[in-house]
Amino acid sequence: DALAIDADVLVVSELTPVTDRLIAPRYPYRLVNGELSHGSIGEGVYARVPLALLGPTTGVGLDALHVAVGGATPFTLFALHLPRPTFTPDPGEESMISFSGQRKVVTALDRAADSDAKRGPVVIAGDLNLSDRTNGYRRLADGRVDAVRAGWAGSTFHGSEMWSLLMLRIDHIFIPERWCTSGSRSFALAGSDHRGVTASIGHCP
Repeated sequence: DALAIDADVLVVSELTPVTDRLIAPRYPYRLVNGELSHGSIGEGVYARVPLALLGPTTGVGLDALHVAVGGATPFTLFALHLPRPTFTPDPGEESMISFSGQRKVVTALDRAADSDAKRGPVVIAGDLNLSDRTNGYRRLADGRVDAVRAGWAGSTFHGSEMWSLLMLRIDHIFIPERWCTSGSRSFALAGSDHRGVTASIGHCP
């Protein structure tokens, strides 16, 4: 399903080694985080244009990929999967975080993206586990555009009928405010409780 989108740059959250082996042959450039080599899930970026791994971003999490994307429209990409907020996080569960903890991560991400934006365009993409009705979302959207919201965007998480009714949009593509976007939509991903999101992005004509 992800390959059928035929994206020039593909970000995959909760990437498994099996999925990586299926996607990697279709793209000349690939970056994944270290956890994948140990048989665990991770984050991956695949592209038809050159990719270069940038330095780690303090406070954002080990799963985040901080990437320089080349090509005709170069930009910096933060590809990441943020922990899911809960009122009662288990200290041993890395995929969960307190709401105050999530605010700290989003603040760190926002500052890192603002810092990189002084040198060129920045895109933030992935499973952010961040509803578009939260303060954290509004922080990231300040001075940026959520490309997915440029078109119809229903719930991107469908773990149950209740979540679908709540229109829980937690997967996003934030682009610079001065960029344009078209063709934004979500799409089905077999075997996942998320829908994928896609958009054409770049400098305005």
